[in-house]
Amino acid sequence: MNYLYTKVNAPEKLIKELYASSVGSLLKNIVIQGALVEIETENPLAAADEATLLSVIQAHSSEIPDMEILVKNKIYRCMDFGKEVIAEFAAQNVVLGVSDAQMKQISIDFAEIQNLLLSGSLRIAKQEIDTLQSTLVTEGRRAYFSNKIAKFLAAL
Repeated sequence: MNYLYTKVNAPEKLIKELYASSVGSLLKNIVIQGALVEIETENPLAAADEATLLSVIQAHSSEIPDMEILVKNKIYRCMDFGKEVIAEFAAQNVVLGVSDAQMKQISIDFAEIQNLLLSGSLRIAKQEIDTLQSTLVTEGRRAYFSNKIAKFLAAL
């Protein structure tokens, strides 16, 4: 997961403070190019950790973070989560013994939802899951994934 920030001052001091902060152990890599900082983590940060990260960044910023960058970071988190949902759904299909013919039909039924998940459009993907009519996926599984997305969005 990558987080991008601009207009950063004192980059060497920033790096030390990031690693010393409560999120330091979650950071995989920090790249600073001029006034741009790219922070890489293994997994998306929880909302509280992201707030801590933003707080440390803001202490070294000459202006309020660019709204476009903040939104882009949230979209990246949603896209990563969407990929996780797709992988979990596919793994369940394998474990449940879904046949190749059934898998083909499921991929047709869920094509729009998969595209929405990959693009990070989780609210719309959830709406589509809630209204999808497919005889190959139980209501319980649809409810499980709908709730999983709702919980992620609530924590975002």
